[in-house]
Amino acid sequence: MQLQESVKTYLFDELPLESTSKVERDFRSATVCPFCHKKLENDKVRHHAHVAGEYTTGNGEVRHFEAGQYICTCCTKCNLQLSFNKKNYRLPVYFHNGSHYDFTFIMKLIATMPGGNLEVIPTTKDKEMQIEYNGIQFKDSLKLISSPLRNLDLCVHTKDQLCKYCDSQGKQWSDEYIDLLTRKEPMFYSLIKSYETMSNRVIPSREQCIDDMKGEMMPQDEYDHMVKLWKTFDIKTWGEYYELYNVLDVTLMADAFEHFRNTTLNAFGVDPMHYITAPQMAYSLFLKVTMEGNHSESSLMTLARKWAQYIMRINANEGLAEKQLVKVFLNRMGEFYESKGIRLMETNDIDDFMRLLKNLRGGITQIVKRHAKVDIDNKEQTTSSQGIYYLDVNNLYGGAMHRMMPYELVGVPERREVMEKINRDPNGWVQSFKTFGKYGYFIECDIEAPVELHDKFNDLPFFPVQKAGMYSDGIKKYAEKNDIVDKVKEVNTPKLICDLVPRRKYLVHYSLLQLDIQQGYRVTHIHHIIRFKQAPFIFEYVNMLSEKRAKSKTTVEKNLYKLLANSTYGKFVEIGLKRMKVKFANTWNEREAIIQKHG
Repeated sequence: MQLQESVKTYLFDELPLESTSKVERDFRSATVCPFCHKKLENDKVRHHAHVAGEYTTGNGEVRHFEAGQYICTCCTKCNLQLSFNKKNYRLPVYFHNGSHYDFTFIMKLIATMPGGNLEVIPTTKDKEMQIEYNGIQFKDSLKLISSPLRNLDLCVHTKDQLCKYCDSQGKQWSDEYIDLLTRKEPMFYSLIKSYETMSNRVIPSREQCIDDMKGEMMPQDEYDHMVKLWKTFDIKTWGEYYELYNVLDVTLMADAFEHFRNTTLNAFGVDPMHYITAPQMAYSLFLKVTMEGNHSESSLMTLARKWAQYIMRINANEGLAEKQLVKVFLNRMGEFYESKGIRLMETNDIDDFMRLLKNLRGGITQIVKRHAKVDIDNKEQTTSSQGIYYLDVNNLYGGAMHRMMPYELVGVPERREVMEKINRDPNGWVQSFKTFGKYGYFIECDIEAPVELHDKFNDLPFFPVQKAGMYSDGIKKYAEKNDIVDKVKEVNTPKLICDLVPRRKYLVHYSLLQLDIQQGYRVTHIHHIIRFKQAPFIFEYVNMLSEKRAKSKTTVEKNLYKLLANSTYGKFVEIGLKRMKVKFANTWNEREAIIQKHG
């Protein structure tokens, strides 16, 4: 509550506009609005800073202005758009990993305060992504920088900045002293049982500093650092050390977050404080780069060459030469920009759109082959081809987003005679599509694997479906006969399951269907066709992030660029219809009012 009152005093108290002869001369001489470049007549006003901060001047320069300081003269419309909006402003307050810890205490505290405007974005029943109360937004910085402070190597930046500050102020601090201040400090949480323990005057031994979560002693290097910190700052009690620990912890985290903001602003011109999570920011960045980026003829040609080289490198060129792929990219992207971007939502057939939403199946979690064994001790029987291998695909999401992607649904005539002609040879019809053609297809069909190929597909059957883990009657009888019913437990929660059961009315992308037909699957009937325009329009964004990641010097920046690429994939397949708005009530009357309003 004290923070809230301080914020109101700082942000919302009216401060008079400075009035000087220079301001009046500038006001009278202004003839054109510097922002919209329209002629100023009776609508010109003095544009000033409502609160201290960075503002854009009339000549496009960004400078710091104190509250009440004159900025420039502009039109009324631009002044209102650029002015500080007291009504809609929210003060962001960040907690690192607040969703899993601090927000629990904040919600308990708010529950004791009747009244007030509370809005919460929860992730689960007892965890919140964001809490907004009376103009203050509590956010989790871990949702943007997905790493604890201990693992952040941004402290190198803090050390450099601190050294520059000392030089500018004429202060002489040794490198050893600065090193003590610019790293995550160790803390003996398990020993602090009450306020009384804060008055202890003896440094705890390393054997006493146990991590309750891991059941391990504090590492020797961390303990040595703690002792050095204790002696350097002449700490007398545990309470003094705890206070120093908190000050350094919060300061380093704030500096790391500011460095993260500067990195994002310099790289993309976007401030992460306007977002709750990194995936949310990633989707905005994708739209910004794709729709507002530099799409001159030379830049498109450069992108086309990079895309063609990538397609050639992964052997996905379908027999086309690099020059032909460059031409494909330019043609498809030209059509994409002519259609004014992504327009999947503008389809007249809502049934097609809902059909696509319902067939977003998720990821496979099933382990088809539960047990594997290789006799590596028997050298006579073991050959070089035998073994159990761990395989990991690099840049799987990025690779998928380099391909042709749908951007506009286009109706296709499904007259009876057309469908009959297609179903005379459905496999041949599917195979006739071109990978880099103007149009692509989602096909709803019946498909199955021939019985003689079941052994081939048994380890990883294609076309997974959402279903509950129900056992067949044969397995149930076997379990009863062998008295192992307790080990055969069915799972009622639907999972994405791979099996060899024939699929009926299965919606699938044409390129995947082509691959599976080549492997031996057979389409028996086609029920419905969804045609769309396609282009590799995500390549520009993903390629930009890949290049920035390669040039990054810190682990945090590398992980950030990887997250911004991969999380965009998740936002593409996110089902917005599953989102829920949660209302909180502090009183019984409030509760009844909400129920009656939405009941």
